[in-house]
Amino acid sequence: MALETVLTVRIADLLKHLCRITAELAGDVARIPVLAPAGDCAVADFEAAAPIFDAVGKTVVHVGPAGSGQTVKAANQLMVAGHLELLAEAIVFLEAYGVDTEAALRVLGGGLAGSTVLQRKGAAMLARDFKPGFRIALHDKDMGIVTAAAREAGVVIPLGAVAAQLVASLKAQGDGGLDHSALLKLVAQLSGRQ
Repeated sequence: MALETVLTVRIADLLKHLCRITAELAGDVARIPVLAPAGDCAVADFEAAAPIFDAVGKTVVHVGPAGSGQTVKAANQLMVAGHLELLAEAIVFLEAYGVDTEAALRVLGGGLAGSTVLQRKGAAMLARDFKPGFRIALHDKDMGIVTAAAREAGVVIPLGAVAAQLVASLKAQGDGGLDHSALLKLVAQLSGRQ
């Protein structure tokens, strides 16, 4: 057997023992990343790779076969866009009635309306501080992924589609470099309350 053949057979034998684990990063990269590893590997393979994932993210959960991590990340972006849009609408609504918005957000945060989005973005939104954390341009890209994937799966996401259009509108107006919490700016504009 020629040396190349021996090497080819040996490499093929080694590769059959390998598996691929992918990990999508969701959440706030600058703060607490969340990993959604996926792949067609055995549970033992995932557990063997856990120290690597643990060094990168705080929440590490195996979510299924290859591609599942991307799907979970898309669902995360869908939910974040919805949360941000509804928080923006609530703030403009509260301001229209002259409510103490700081106090109102504390009340809302203590009930079922409380969320990580409210905790992390509420105060900056009240201050109209849209310094980029996660930019509108990136969220627009991700919402394109979500809407295309939903269409491909035959899943109807009416609120997600509206949120995607609002994010796209902000980008089209030249606000792609702002934080995605700038949805507040658009709600205020649409309400005539700039």
